[in-house]
Amino acid sequence: MDFEQLTTQYLAQEDFSQTVYRCEDGFLRIGAGRNIETLGLTEKEVFYLAKNDLANASKTLINQVRGWTLISPSVQIIWLRLLIQMGEQTLFGYSQFVDLLCAQQFEAAALELQSVDWSIKLPNRSMPLINSLYKIAEKSS
Repeated sequence: MDFEQLTTQYLAQEDFSQTVYRCEDGFLRIGAGRNIETLGLTEKEVFYLAKNDLANASKTLINQVRGWTLISPSVQIIWLRLLIQMGEQTLFGYSQFVDLLCAQQFEAAALELQSVDWSIKLPNRSMPLINSLYKIAEKSS
C-alpha cells in the first residue's frame, strides 16, 4: 500500500477537528486524532505552521495597514507577531496603539501597548515586543 492511500484511509476513519479537543482518553488532540500532549510537534511541523501563520498575517496586514510594503522589516515583524499572538480583532481593537504604530511614533506606541489588557495579562509575550518598539524609537531619534 502506498503512503498516499494509507493516509487517505486513515483520515477517512478518524474524526477531524481544526481545534484542540479533549478525547475520551483524557488527552488533548487536534486534526485527525493527533495527541499533542504526548507527541507534540516536530520542528518541521512548527516551522510549517509558523510559515502559514506569517503568510496569513501578512495578507491581513497588507490589507489593513496603509504602506505595509514600505515599513521596515524590524517594524513589520512586530506587527506580524502582534497579529499572530493577539488575533485581528484584538489588535485592531487597540485603535490608539495601532494609530501610533502607523504614525511611526514608536515610543508612544510602546507606552500605549504597555497599558492594554493583553500586555497586562501576558507580560512574557508583550514585554519583548514593547522593548523592541523602544529600541526602534531610540534608533529613530
